[in-house]
Amino acid sequence: MKITSNVKKDFLWNIIGSVCSALTFPVIIIVVIRFNGIDEAGSASFAFSLAMMFYSIGIYGGRFYQVSDVKNEFDDNTYILFRFTTTMFMPILCMAFMLLGNYDKLTNMLLIIFTLIKMSLSISDAFYGVIQKENKFYIIGMSLFYRFLFGIGFFAVINFATRDIRLAALVMFIANLACTVFYDFRKARHRVQLAFLHRMAPKLKNLAGKSLCLAIFLFAPILAMNIPRFFMAQIDDQAYFSIFTVPTTLFSMIVMLMINPTLVDLSNRIHNNDTSVAETIKRLILYVGVVAALALILAYYIGIQILTAVYGIDFAGYRNILLLSIISGALSGLAYIFILILNIMRRFVQVIQIYITCILILSLSSFFTVGEYGLIAAIFVYLAYNAVSLFLFGLYYVADLTRLSRSTANK
Repeated sequence: MKITSNVKKDFLWNIIGSVCSALTFPVIIIVVIRFNGIDEAGSASFAFSLAMMFYSIGIYGGRFYQVSDVKNEFDDNTYILFRFTTTMFMPILCMAFMLLGNYDKLTNMLLIIFTLIKMSLSISDAFYGVIQKENKFYIIGMSLFYRFLFGIGFFAVINFATRDIRLAALVMFIANLACTVFYDFRKARHRVQLAFLHRMAPKLKNLAGKSLCLAIFLFAPILAMNIPRFFMAQIDDQAYFSIFTVPTTLFSMIVMLMINPTLVDLSNRIHNNDTSVAETIKRLILYVGVVAALALILAYYIGIQILTAVYGIDFAGYRNILLLSIISGALSGLAYIFILILNIMRRFVQVIQIYITCILILSLSSFFTVGEYGLIAAIFVYLAYNAVSLFLFGLYYVADLTRLSRSTANK
């Protein structure tokens, strides 16, 4: 395994940046519930979730494809220009949802601003790909930390002073845009070249085709998390559902914390059929399992007290929902391990087929249960989705590994 001279700094800032990124939405919800109430928190939750869906379109193909491109199919400038192109679809989708969704004015305004925030992050993500391939992963962590520090900091202060969530979100966007322009671009500008779109069009079209499956892979989990939302009748259920899906975000973050700094090395090992990959996967599964067990113990004894203290609302009677949400998050994190490995192996079509199957099951379950039973049904159907995902992705990985082993033995 290749260890860079910046390895300690990489891991430290990777942890800081990933934690800050994962905490951005939960902190927004905490601030809004505290100062604006549960109804405005529901609007903010729904708007932010939709913006995340648009973001998954903006990062079409994503940094994952860029960094794991160990064969250098495309140059960095192609990835960056492609990202600018795909990001422009985000405001179009935002306007379409506003016209078709008939949301209230607050939700519409927040949807626009949160989409702008995610647009700035989408552009930065292409710069992150350049930085990560140069083994300067700590810069990405620092960027995410600055976004959290200034974005959330200004959001909290402005909202506290004015009780105007729209103004607070607008200032948060300005802070995020400043990070993109004055920090992220500056760190990657040596790889950015001016090029006319018509000369790059064949490359961009080729990249779009190559990364289509991975783009669907990025979109599918965000869509899955939002499907139960579309069937919720109560606006406050949106806020509660966001709170109880935080474990999913945290477990995904844990997996990425362990994989991201060594993604290039892991990609090389997988493409070279290195047998040590299986041991890496076992360690990842063990780590996630240990964290899940500890989280369940803490949640059972003091979880409700912590939630009540943090959010300022009474969570008495929500213990079982909290435990179910942690189990669901752990299942999601375990499934994410296999999904990442399969995508590095370029098993894109198979990943999409499994995702489609799971999302159809989730959609049907949500249609028949969430509208009538609300939050508890949403938690149950999302847990079932994560369980089925883990089973199918794990089963396919084992079957694929067995097939490769037999093929190697025959040779």
